[in-house]
Amino acid sequence: MRSVHPLASGVIAAVVCVASAGQPDAFTDEAIARGVTYRVTHGLTQYGSGLALIDLDGDRDLDLVATGGAGGVIGLYENDGAGYFTDRSLAQGAPRFAPSLSVAGVSAADFDADGDLDLHICRFGEPDRLYRNDGGWNFTEVASAAGIANGGAAFGSVWGDFDGDGWLDVYVNNRTNTVIGFTLNTSENELYRNNGDGTFTPVGADLGVIALGEPTLVSAFFDFDLDGDADLYLGTDKGAFSPFHNHLFENVGGTFVDITASSGTEANVDCMGIAYGDMDGNGWPDIFVTNIPVGHKLLLNNGDRTFTHGEARAGVETFEIGWGTMCFDHDNDAIDDLYVCQMNATNCLYANSGSFPLVNVADSMAIDGDTTSFCVVSGDLDGDGDLDVVNAEIGRDLHIFINNEGSKRNWAQFDVVGRGANTFGVGAVVRVEAEGLLPQIREVRAGHHYKAVETPTLHFGLDEASAMSTISVAWPGGEVGRTLERYPINVRWTLYPPERMGDVNLDGEVDAEDVALLRDRLDLLGGSEPVKAGVNEQMDVVSDAVLNADDLVALTDVVGCGAADLAAPLGSLDIADVVEFLRAFGAAEPPADLAAPFGAFDIADVTSFLQAFGGGCP
Repeated sequence: MRSVHPLASGVIAAVVCVASAGQPDAFTDEAIARGVTYRVTHGLTQYGSGLALIDLDGDRDLDLVATGGAGGVIGLYENDGAGYFTDRSLAQGAPRFAPSLSVAGVSAADFDADGDLDLHICRFGEPDRLYRNDGGWNFTEVASAAGIANGGAAFGSVWGDFDGDGWLDVYVNNRTNTVIGFTLNTSENELYRNNGDGTFTPVGADLGVIALGEPTLVSAFFDFDLDGDADLYLGTDKGAFSPFHNHLFENVGGTFVDITASSGTEANVDCMGIAYGDMDGNGWPDIFVTNIPVGHKLLLNNGDRTFTHGEARAGVETFEIGWGTMCFDHDNDAIDDLYVCQMNATNCLYANSGSFPLVNVADSMAIDGDTTSFCVVSGDLDGDGDLDVVNAEIGRDLHIFINNEGSKRNWAQFDVVGRGANTFGVGAVVRVEAEGLLPQIREVRAGHHYKAVETPTLHFGLDEASAMSTISVAWPGGEVGRTLERYPINVRWTLYPPERMGDVNLDGEVDAEDVALLRDRLDLLGGSEPVKAGVNEQMDVVSDAVLNADDLVALTDVVGCGAADLAAPLGSLDIADVVEFLRAFGAAEPPADLAAPFGAFDIADVTSFLQAFGGGCP
């Protein structure tokens, strides 16, 4: 049994008291009780300091990075798996990350393809920092060596593989024409191409995506047309009463075309935050942008490369100064909701019932905050299957709002394994269908919130559904790589690309040895077993949630000698395979069960064996 963290006693007592009078609030602020005592003391100059809610040590739970603290100390907190934290900010008495009062945005990506998440810290008026994750809570600052130190009024950065070479590139949004101290910043935005050797090359001007002269506050790579590549959206400040506007750049074969006007995504606003989600349930990602009190904008994706304004119909204009924002399913009802941070006002949580207008329930759910908020992220901190929220308010302790509402309903989570250097599958799109629910889509992203980044693990609320009928996964490139059927709910699954399926011994190769191991496993287990997360997911070659003869047949086809290759030496067909088939057929064992209906041994299995044997080896 997991021991209770000593700092938790206070909040547990409080929750018990509330529960004794009824039910606890939908969200309870438990930061201090869970070991996070981090006060945001500065950040007004650069309009907020960044947050990261990501797995930095590879143990499959969410650690926390917080900025804006006293003296510029960057907070680093390790999650124990149950949502309680140990402060790792110091290493042998010294700050693990160099303190900085100018920290603006934080993003994370595996830029060097070594399997862990590295940190990019943008700074307002000072060179940016890139911390390579060396494991064991050790980080090395490499921004200058990598060629992305920059030095403008950087507000944030986002990562995506815009050129399709597998390596993650980074876009840095510098708010040009901004006064830093007494100096006017003239640095433009920049797109850095990852060279694959630890260095980057600036290509933004060549590709026409620097938004010349426009003060960009927030940006995002996202696949708006679901064609398998990284499109780019820029949120531009000072556009509500001037010619400035947001930009949508369509990715066309690794180059960009500005389709802002034709797509209807100009959104002349003082854009401070961007959120992406399917707010109207049509299966396409919509765009929400925050603004000054003239009103926020909701751009609904029509699925034909155009967008329609829906903010008034959805009731999300708000008419306050908005900053960070996010779409997330707070109650696991399988419909995206919307959270909005506000300046000099309480925050909003717009609950989506599946039809417009949405309803602001932040106050009743105790997640509205007290004063000015700039940054927010979400993630399943305590592993209970719903999304918790971390919110930074100026002059307040960091908020960790634990979700007590979402766990009342069903869910599923997915870690997408990427291809090649894109280890976390950034840009992959997952679509989930379940009986009685509208299809849902999520894209793996590496930064898109205002100055903040959250886990690449994808979360789907499933309401009262008893199972997922299909899970479709499209890796960057455009083709649906796999379709999984009948996978159980309330599980965190790992989604491997097709070429990794059947690697039974996990040696990185799918070969005859894997065929033999799978055959032995099925024989030992009586012919079948259910697929279990973290146990045998890579063996489910046909992706039907059951490991059986179907998978053995499919794997032997992949390896090359077909279902008739039953005996050593594997990789060739001879009399030994015939003898093994006859033995297994007579004993009613899985190696001879080669044709439907599986579980029965009849002439169909004999026919299948003869056809496979006659086909020979490549």
